[in-house]
Amino acid sequence: MTIERIERISNYRIYRDFRWSTELLDFSRYNLFYGWNGSGKTTLSSIFDALQSHRTIASSDVRLHIDGSTVHGNDFENVTLPNIRVFNRDTVDRTLFEEPHRELPPVYYLGEESAEKQREVVRLKEELESTNKELGKNEQDTTTQQGQLEKFCTEYAANIKNLLTASGGGPYNNYDKRLFKQDAENILNGRTPGFCLTEKEKERCIEKKNGTPLDKLFEVVLPTINYESLVNQTDTLLSQSIVSSVIEELKNSPIITSWVQQGLKLHTGDNESKICHFCKQELPDSRVAELEAHFNDQLSGFQDDIDQLIRQIESHINQIDGFSLPAKSLLYPHLRDDYEKSTYNWNSTKLSLIHFLQSLVAALKRKRDEPFQRLDIKDVVFSQINSSEDSGWIMKILTGILNVAQNVMTLLGLQTISKINQIISQHNKYTDDFSDQVTQSRKELALDIVSRTITDYQNLKSEIKQLEQTTSTLQENISHKNREIDNLERDILEHRKAADELNEEMCAYLGREELKFEISDNGYRITRNGEPALHLSEGERTAISFMYFLKTLEDEDFNLEEGIVVIDDPISSLDANSLYSAFGFMKEKTKDAKQLFILTHSFSFFRLVRGWFLKMPHMMKITKPHLHPARLYLLECTTNEAERSASISNIDPLLRNYESEYHFLFKMIHTEANKPDIGNELGPVNTNFVKIIG
Repeated sequence: MTIERIERISNYRIYRDFRWSTELLDFSRYNLFYGWNGSGKTTLSSIFDALQSHRTIASSDVRLHIDGSTVHGNDFENVTLPNIRVFNRDTVDRTLFEEPHRELPPVYYLGEESAEKQREVVRLKEELESTNKELGKNEQDTTTQQGQLEKFCTEYAANIKNLLTASGGGPYNNYDKRLFKQDAENILNGRTPGFCLTEKEKERCIEKKNGTPLDKLFEVVLPTINYESLVNQTDTLLSQSIVSSVIEELKNSPIITSWVQQGLKLHTGDNESKICHFCKQELPDSRVAELEAHFNDQLSGFQDDIDQLIRQIESHINQIDGFSLPAKSLLYPHLRDDYEKSTYNWNSTKLSLIHFLQSLVAALKRKRDEPFQRLDIKDVVFSQINSSEDSGWIMKILTGILNVAQNVMTLLGLQTISKINQIISQHNKYTDDFSDQVTQSRKELALDIVSRTITDYQNLKSEIKQLEQTTSTLQENISHKNREIDNLERDILEHRKAADELNEEMCAYLGREELKFEISDNGYRITRNGEPALHLSEGERTAISFMYFLKTLEDEDFNLEEGIVVIDDPISSLDANSLYSAFGFMKEKTKDAKQLFILTHSFSFFRLVRGWFLKMPHMMKITKPHLHPARLYLLECTTNEAERSASISNIDPLLRNYESEYHFLFKMIHTEANKPDIGNELGPVNTNFVKIIG
């Protein structure tokens, strides 16, 4: 593929609206552009550079004619382009790389690819240094955080140990941070349920672990009293009526009857007396007989039955009254509150039971005094207790017993004794299980402390885990960067050219052995006249870069005979001898290119290249320019209304045909001098001419 012409450059850098005119000859195999600084030479080389890198030229209208087709600048990225190599100012920067911040003498890397890779190596090493610093800080933070976790676990393990150490030994006497971590992990992993004790629960656990085993207690056994039988017996006696010769005045007066019955015993039997002990009058025999008939044996037996039942009930009253419960202090502290409530209930029930039995005794005593009257137990009992605080309660019990309609045990409150015995049973079981209870209390207290600190423990662990993950990521990043650096340095080393070969090329290029290369690391150290070249001049940098560029044209990945070579001002600060050597070296290296473009602002270099081109076959056939193997072009810049604009034209004959530039300069002076109103803004001003005349 070859480039035939530049069809248009519009609004691209210094080119405002350039179009390839019909007067211009299309590019040939060899092409030379001459133009002073500011005439658009660098802009042209940038277009060729965009072709080489397949870089799109956007926001401008750039069109090239390549192999019979128009190619737009904004399509460079997507279309097939010729294989092209470009040398310009950017090539110097890309080709010769001096690693910064290195010891002297510096190490240089040659070649665009090697220099770019070494730049990447430098960048990666800078990042690697930063990453290593970050890794060091992260590892330090991890160590600090781990220390905080260890301190945290040690402190709380000490709290648990101080709280739960037992004089006789135990699992918490040697409790340490390792066991604390184990308990915390068990909670986090669900192997142990975590919980927090209430203040009351905590106090109870502390009491348990500080306590000593108490003696077992006997369960409470109430006297065996058949309340239902007592009520039924009382009801039976009250409802009976004695059959006898009743003396009416005694029947209706229980007090007198009781008094007379006692007096009769003083006048009969062993105490028989005919004289009344009260009035000292003689008793008529008929009166004694009449009284004995009233108080016959049936009445005496009935009253004996009443007295026997009274004694039985009074015995039960004494049993209940004398019944006592174990002291609260004999039970474990955690049972005492419930026990105290139950004993209080029992004391209230006890008084009510005594009142109930006393009401039965009072009813029987009344029946004894009124043996001939049928009495209703409810009426009699109610008459005895209607002023008592327990009257309603006692009547409920009495009704329940007589009607068998209610649970008598519940009414009597005897379930309280059952509750007391349950508490005593718990007390006795706690004594039996005291060792296990203390162990459980210690365990609960320990888990309470661990559970209350589990969030802080988990946060510390999470921070450490995050730091460790960051460490792992940084280490992986460092390993990746080291691998990248190794691969890049391996590639640089693989493409590094032999120093002897470079020295020969450099000598051929400059015509002297002033600059020499020595292998160092993956690059080169450069000496100047046998001394380390600490600072390369711009001319030296350009010379080295251009020499190396010409050598790369021999690389396997570039076919010179099928490729395009573009060279922009390769000569800088070279003396006449070196200039001629450099030109000869360039000529030899580029003569076989399929297409060659050379751009320069140096007339000396232009004259050398021009001489080469004009000596080519057919170049002297003026009438057949299409046969010319080489083309010469002039780059100029004009200013119109304060706007600079570059253009391309065929080379001026004065530059083509004369060895000196003076003829061309005088022509420009003459042309400008004969323009009307020179210097005003009526027409374009040749910027190059203005630079010349100052």
